[in-house]
Amino acid sequence: MIPSPCLKICIFDQESGYCLGCSRTEEEVIKWKDAETTDEWKKENLIELREREQE
Repeated sequence: MIPSPCLKICIFDQESGYCLGCSRTEEEVIKWKDAETTDEWKKENLIELREREQE
């Protein structure tokens, strides 16, 4: 099981659509909670989040 990147700072930037805490979109937050979401997708998403944070 891969832990969620949530930092409990759930405020979404209106311009980018990204959470100010974890850099996820609302769709990504929902997908992380879905039991059908694979660990592979979560690993790939974590890489994307790191890249977003560098922007």
